[in-house]
Amino acid sequence: MTTSFLHKILSRLKSGDARSIHLNALPANFARLDIYDLINIAPSLHLQFLELLLTKETFQFSITINPTDFSKLENEQKKIIQKIIKRLNHLDYQEKEEFAEYGFTSFGFGYPLLIKRDPNNREKF
Repeated sequence: MTTSFLHKILSRLKSGDARSIHLNALPANFARLDIYDLINIAPSLHLQFLELLLTKETFQFSITINPTDFSKLENEQKKIIQKIIKRLNHLDYQEKEEFAEYGFTSFGFGYPLLIKRDPNNREKF
């Protein structure tokens, strides 16, 4: 790595490039989902996903929500699941868009992410 290369990377991070995986991973980014949120759909769904991710070279993972079971939930739980569904749909759309633009599919899974607030500005991370 050269100094000029590091300066280019630093410049891209400072400019807020939306393609940066680090900037995309910040909290409240709609294009991200905490895998543990899947527990709201089914108690072990997140573990099923992780097992496939860590043991299979390629896999497909489907999530189905029974409409009858969904209708029995309290409104607060329904809102949480609807939010998860919106995020999953957004991720699916984003993946299809990337494939159309670049010709390959990609999947990003990151863990852990450490976040620290700026001591001079509590609004910044």
